[in-house]
Amino acid sequence: MTAQPTLDAVQHLLIVADAVQRDSHVPERTKLFVKYAVADVLDGVPPAEAFGLAGGQGIRKATTRNVKGVRDAALRRALHHCGSVPKLLKAVRRFESTKWRRTRNSEMAPDDLTAVEASLWDAMHSGMSIPTSERGLRKAVKWPPTNHRN
Repeated sequence: MTAQPTLDAVQHLLIVADAVQRDSHVPERTKLFVKYAVADVLDGVPPAEAFGLAGGQGIRKATTRNVKGVRDAALRRALHHCGSVPKLLKAVRRFESTKWRRTRNSEMAPDDLTAVEASLWDAMHSGMSIPTSERGLRKAVKWPPTNHRN
């Protein structure tokens, strides 16, 4: 049985994630991956799963899982700000057709984006395609949660 990380250990991971994010020599996708993996650990996702190490699959699948994890975490943040999946879908369509076209080649999300737009920018910048249907978005953000007990 492995010990659960203490809050201090998690705080140290957050400090490392913030330091990695500030280092200009680390690729942007790596910075985002570490940041969101730590956030997922704080939300209760097992660390091995959050960092894409669970399951023993091959490197290609682990990489795909990591990028998908970054995208899905960003979509969950956007959902939190939107309040519902239908509103999220409208926000995705609006952002993709307007601000994403102007900012897609930027290394960082522009400062003038709203919280929803910044989350959508992170999701799209992950490189993984964004679901274009309500059902696809629900699956990506895992909404409604299925791991609850009555």
